[in-house]
Amino acid sequence: MKILSPFKDYYDFVAHQYGGGDPKVVYVRGRMAKRREYGESSLTVEMLNFPLCDPLSWPPSNADYSLAYLVVCGKAYLLSRPKDVWPDTVNSWKLRDPETVKDPRRYFQRGFGILRYDFEFKKEYPFLVELSRKVGSPVFVITQVQMPWGRGNYKVILAGQCPILQEIGMPALIPATQMYQELSYFTGNTIKEHPDTEPPVEVSNNCKIINAGFDLRQSFRHRVKE
Repeated sequence: MKILSPFKDYYDFVAHQYGGGDPKVVYVRGRMAKRREYGESSLTVEMLNFPLCDPLSWPPSNADYSLAYLVVCGKAYLLSRPKDVWPDTVNSWKLRDPETVKDPRRYFQRGFGILRYDFEFKKEYPFLVELSRKVGSPVFVITQVQMPWGRGNYKVILAGQCPILQEIGMPALIPATQMYQELSYFTGNTIKEHPDTEPPVEVSNNCKIINAGFDLRQSFRHRVKE
């Protein structure tokens, strides 16, 4: 995998061990959305089905931290950071153990219970792979998920800045060689649409005629024999 990026990350050196990386697999590692003149930007992607909860609704109102999701190769990881961080950089998020997050919905019970999820962290899911395809990137941060009203779609809000995994704390979880290999496979294979899963493409009559070796400018009856 060949990496094109304005910044460095902890697994970049692995590409040099493979002669600079496979030029047929290119990871353009950049922003999700153009930075605004004042403050950071975001990108909103609509999804028909997205079973992740809204991270901003989890901490109780008096909590001193915020939560978000890091998505890497179709897998979700939990992030946290102090509230009201400035400047608002995506690299201020840090990996957090989900078992340490309390559920604010149990406030009126006997203290906060551990927040339970309808999915597993660190496991690849089709809806996260689909989102990666829509975004065109294997790595990004989800800051909010807005549930639809009625028959609408989910609105998934991503940080406009691509995270640097080294600064978020990923090296302690996944070694550099493994991370590079997972990104390389995901970028070169998983994130691509496969022909057997895509709807068949209708070929126009004109294309069929040209592919058969005929000339569209002359009728079949008056075609000059060579």
